[in-house]
Amino acid sequence: MKAHTKDVIQYGTAVVMIISAIVLAFLSFILTLTIGPGVLTYVGEAFGSGLAIFGIASYLKNDISEFKAELRNDIKKELQGEQHKQQEK
Repeated sequence: MKAHTKDVIQYGTAVVMIISAIVLAFLSFILTLTIGPGVLTYVGEAFGSGLAIFGIASYLKNDISEFKAELRNDIKKELQGEQHKQQEK
């Protein structure tokens, strides 16, 4: 599976969960003029799960990009150190 496809599925699932929670809350209130505990539980879980998907995805992207930058810097330092040693000889 390509990274782009995985991201689309993750974000799509998160958006669908959040939208379904909003729609269910509005429908429950319009039809019964109250929002029951079951609906509130679903709304809380859907918002929590959807926002967690966004948070985890952005954290991992940021963490991986930082790791790549650190790795590149370490490789450059090692190459420069090797070149410096060869010049001294």
